[in-house]
Amino acid sequence: MKRYFFLFVFVGLISGCGTPPARHLVVECQRKTAPASGARFDCLNRASIKTEELQKQAHSEGIMRRCESFGMAKGTPNFNQCVFQQNQIEIQNKAAAQSLRMQQEQHEMQQMQQAIKMLSPPIPANPVITCTRFPGSFTTTCQ
Repeated sequence: MKRYFFLFVFVGLISGCGTPPARHLVVECQRKTAPASGARFDCLNRASIKTEELQKQAHSEGIMRRCESFGMAKGTPNFNQCVFQQNQIEIQNKAAAQSLRMQQEQHEMQQMQQAIKMLSPPIPANPVITCTRFPGSFTTTCQ
């Protein structure tokens, strides 16, 4: 399990999925720890947690900047309401996107099932089986 997590964190962060500070943290882990060691796993795990915290912080700051761009002043009830509404909108957008992805996956699954049915030979409802018994032996052949 540790190897898979290590691979996920390593590939995800190095390939550019992470933020620039995350890449710095991974490079720091690589420099300070032995390859495929428990210490490297722990370091990468901490880097992953730190990256997630940085992403959440950047996300929150982005929402606050958006509300400020609407003319709201920090600390006012209108600003707090704006931040709340922006969070709600993002939650709804994520839910809608997830629902759309699920519908697309279901559609693709149905298309694959139809393709499989078209490629498979039809099975007759009442197959005709003819058996021949050879006299003098205990052999029967069916077709």
